[in-house]
Amino acid sequence: MVDFMIEHEGIASERLKAVGYGSSQLKNTENPMAAENRRTEFEVIQ
Repeated sequence: MVDFMIEHEGIASERLKAVGYGSSQLKNTENPMAAENRRTEFEVIQ
């Protein structure tokens, strides 16, 4: 997603940071393969 935003949206790479949490922060802990666990979240900081 970061590469897409840099290449297609023109956002400077130094303004983005990707963090992967793997299985440590599941939305649905009862079903690790649930769709809601496969997501991208953005935090906007001004």
